[in-house]
Amino acid sequence: MLEVDLLEAKARKRRLYFAVASGLFIGGSAITLIPTLISKTQPEQQILTIENPPQRPNEATKKNLVQSAEPESVNQPIQSPTIQLSDQSEFEEQFFAAVKTYDETVEPNIDNYQSILGDQGFMNTIRGLQQDIAAKAAQEQYKDGLTILKKMTQVATDRITQENNRLEKLLKQVTDAWATKDIDLMSASLKSARLISSNNKKIVEYSSLLGDWPEVETLLNRAAEGESKGKIDDAIQSLQQISKLNHDIDNLSSRIDSLQAKRKDILETRLVEQLFLALEKSDLSSANEAIQRLLKAGIPESAYTHLLADYHQKKYDAEFVIVSNAMDSAIVKDDWIKAKQLVDQNQKVFGSEPRFKARGEAIYKIHKGIAEVSNALAKPEQLLSSRVRANAHTLLERISPDLNMSLQLRSKADQLSALLASYRTKVPVTVVSDGLTYIEVKSVGKVGETTGRVVELLPGKYVFIGKKPGYVSKQIEINVEPGTPAQIKVIADEPI
Repeated sequence: MLEVDLLEAKARKRRLYFAVASGLFIGGSAITLIPTLISKTQPEQQILTIENPPQRPNEATKKNLVQSAEPESVNQPIQSPTIQLSDQSEFEEQFFAAVKTYDETVEPNIDNYQSILGDQGFMNTIRGLQQDIAAKAAQEQYKDGLTILKKMTQVATDRITQENNRLEKLLKQVTDAWATKDIDLMSASLKSARLISSNNKKIVEYSSLLGDWPEVETLLNRAAEGESKGKIDDAIQSLQQISKLNHDIDNLSSRIDSLQAKRKDILETRLVEQLFLALEKSDLSSANEAIQRLLKAGIPESAYTHLLADYHQKKYDAEFVIVSNAMDSAIVKDDWIKAKQLVDQNQKVFGSEPRFKARGEAIYKIHKGIAEVSNALAKPEQLLSSRVRANAHTLLERISPDLNMSLQLRSKADQLSALLASYRTKVPVTVVSDGLTYIEVKSVGKVGETTGRVVELLPGKYVFIGKKPGYVSKQIEINVEPGTPAQIKVIADEPI
């Protein structure tokens, strides 16, 4: 940057002054040669870029530069000649402010234009002016340096303005060509514009638009064709692909939304029609599929309320028929456990149906009868109790009207009846004693004193009591099983 060049020039100027003071040059001739020496010793100026421009050297910096330029070993003190320089202090601040302005505003603009940077003649002119400015600064001739700096700033600004005007003209051509989709003109104008400033924001944007335009144009045509043929999904997909490319279609989102709304309306009409036709045929599977698709598409139930009600009624009726048939099948198979399960499972849904209710009550009744008879048959020993036998007879009387409905119930009832009949046939019971013990059967009658006697008793539970003077009475229980003769020994043999 220019300010760095100026600082380096000033440092070299200081070293030359002290070389004169040390006797390397004599008198006025040395002063006359200083500008020439500065010119000869200056290296070719380089345009440097630094992140923050350095501040103008203050007096402490100048003092340090003077000290660093003094010889390391001097035998005799030498008096430095007094060099008269015009007072430039009033221009110094203006000079460095102008340098800062150039570095921050003008030079970055030059870097934005490849057409300027590539113009070697112009750039050599700028470098020559920068060298002149650096020389004036080294001599602290700030007024002259400021004049040259203003000239260089004007030269650079004029060229920047010239290139910017060229660029704006080309960008106008690009904009107009893009509006009419004159791709050839737009491409040629962009090519010329890139030669001026390839990093220009508008050039980059239009280049991106131009690069994706062939694909965008194809997708636009495909979307229009799809919409015209009723292929809304294809049209939406094409527009959605455009959204992933570089484009400047302002209404793309609204077009997609509009097509999606149209697709929803078409889908609603088609699905409602499918639901209607399925219900007409009582095809509940197809009807349910149409309803699920309507729900998935987000179509409100209010759009097909009457059809939905019809579907639910038909579904109810169909399910009732299925359950009824299943119950009938279980009854025919005499599978009352399955029949009861069906009643239990569907009671909540169909419990208010008179037919279901009547059938369910009959099934419960028969299932209960089978269970109770089966329980009695499973525990025949309990029939030894007259109370249990009485209950069994009552059970048989209660289920007798239902025997024609179930072979299973009839068979089990017959088994129980036969078992109860066996309890009406007396069984011989042999009573053995010592001939001295008096024997009686509790609640039945007397046996008397005997050494052995056979009595006939109905099956059941009995208590034989034996008594003999001077002895403790003895009680013995016996279960008389149907068809099974029994023997019991009753002797009172425990003295009092």
